[in-house]
Amino acid sequence: QWHALRFGLAEALFVALGLGLFGFGLFRFIRHFRLRERALDGLLAERVTGMQLNRLVAEGCRVLHDVPAPDFNIDHVVVAPAAVYAVETKSFRKPKEIAADEACKVAYDGTVLKFPDFATRGPIEQAERQAKWLRALLHEAMQQEIPVIPAVALPGWYVTRDEAAKSSPVRVFTPMGKGAEFLAKGPERLDARQREMIAQALALRYPRIED
Repeated sequence: QWHALRFGLAEALFVALGLGLFGFGLFRFIRHFRLRERALDGLLAERVTGMQLNRLVAEGCRVLHDVPAPDFNIDHVVVAPAAVYAVETKSFRKPKEIAADEACKVAYDGTVLKFPDFATRGPIEQAERQAKWLRALLHEAMQQEIPVIPAVALPGWYVTRDEAAKSSPVRVFTPMGKGAEFLAKGPERLDARQREMIAQALALRYPRIED
């Protein structure tokens, strides 16, 4: 009985409410889907970086992952003969609209990361904050100044550096291939005993698992 149907104000409000709820649900779904994708990208990047850094154990380094801090975690800490490195791993997707040979390059000038489609200082500043906290923690635990260097790992990216970047206090590198080998190089300022004590002090940060 299509001729008996009437579309009035109540029906219009009902349809508008239904469309509004559908649109809100779709917006939330897309938002959480993108957050999930970024989280999975970040997890994969941390795993790749962690596997590459673990190779440094053969060079006399101690490597710890996801070191707990008061309200954050340090992705990786490398206790090397030359210094302690607080490594923050970041995952950024490459732009599809840029040629492949240029889409994988990121320029570092000592303060800013310049990707093909955007620039950011966030990872540099975050690495500096985490290294500052770690430096204070180790000073309290060891009762001496421990050299702590902030670093940012960008798996899958080719990092280019200018002269300012080479003297910057924050190191930016790709962990792929031999990109992380510089962490194990340099003059020995921390002997094997000191490295072991630092690793033990950091291990105390992890929560205990009760039997």
